[in-house]
Amino acid sequence: MLTNETIKEESNMDEIEKRLIALSDREKLEYIMNKEQDEYIRVDIIKSIKSDDLKMKALLLFEDDDYNKKNIIKTFESDEKKIEAMKKYINNSFYYRDIIETLSSDENKIANLDLLHTSYEKQKVLETIEFKSDEHRLEVASLLREDMLKDRIIREITDYKLLEQGVELLSGDGYKVGIILLLEEKDRIKFLETIETMAMQDSIIESIKNEDIKIECLKNINDESLKCRVIMSLESDDLKLAELQQMEIEDEFNFAMVISSLKSDEIKLKQLENIKNANNVIFVQASLKDREKLK
Repeated sequence: MLTNETIKEESNMDEIEKRLIALSDREKLEYIMNKEQDEYIRVDIIKSIKSDDLKMKALLLFEDDDYNKKNIIKTFESDEKKIEAMKKYINNSFYYRDIIETLSSDENKIANLDLLHTSYEKQKVLETIEFKSDEHRLEVASLLREDMLKDRIIREITDYKLLEQGVELLSGDGYKVGIILLLEEKDRIKFLETIETMAMQDSIIESIKNEDIKIECLKNINDESLKCRVIMSLESDDLKLAELQQMEIEDEFNFAMVISSLKSDEIKLKQLENIKNANNVIFVQASLKDREKLK
């Protein structure tokens, strides 16, 4: 319960603190070095010092008190001095994020992300960056090392051309495909051969509904197996066969794979005469829908 004495005492402390803060930086540092005072007053006085170098000297007063050191370092003017003081005087890296978030330069924030232990902490730092444009997002993403962090920034880009450049910044197929599927259908197909995982390639193929786009892209695909899987995704048996006839198949299994995807059992049976390998014949036979024909 507050009494008149405590109210008067607190009022006097406020006046003392105001007078101390009005001193020069050198006088403030000398005072806190040579006089005992309440911790919160000492911190407030140090925060009011304009010189980062003098503030850094004052950090020696706090020994293992990382919490107060962190709060003082956050008030430094220079990013470089903040980083220097953080690495030199903060023992518990738990406090690093609070300091890194206050850095004025995006480049400095990103350059020090690796000092943080978790992706969550890194993401929280990135959330403090105010993106001015899609170009700015792409620039920041290019400075990052982890696909997960890049992905969260790149997928916010609305310009398709810049989004395509964002795909090229990613290394994992899963993250690449996540961005590719945000593109228009005509732009997705050209990334097919940049994806190594077959299942991921198939997810791109399945996402494209316009068959004209698929047919147009076939001439630009070099991988025979991938080209045949695009053909397999076409709706019409006639279209599949027409595209297949334009290819010079080197691996008979790829031919058998397309034939097995046809809807018509009769056409499948007719095409069996073009298949020489017994295993490929069995592969096509196993795809027959009519059980009598299968027997």
